[in-house]
Amino acid sequence: MVSDLGLQGSSTAPPPWPAARASGVAARDPSRGTLDELIFDPKTYLYIGDSESALNSTYMPKGTVNGNGVQQLAVVDKPGQLP
Repeated sequence: MVSDLGLQGSSTAPPPWPAARASGVAARDPSRGTLDELIFDPKTYLYIGDSESALNSTYMPKGTVNGNGVQQLAVVDKPGQLP
């Protein structure tokens, strides 16, 4: 379950990408005909993903949901290097 950060315009919502089984807190922005969410780990507040849902958008069909989730995070020595 995604819960809010106590910011104005935020609220509780289900995980934006159920297959990832991610839980977190979300900062939400319902503007431009979409509901944009930044999802953070509830304990560390590290960014774990985002979601965009079409409400009455002119560029996406209503009900469309796009999302991204962080799969791995690593520090490397140079651009293009894999962990």
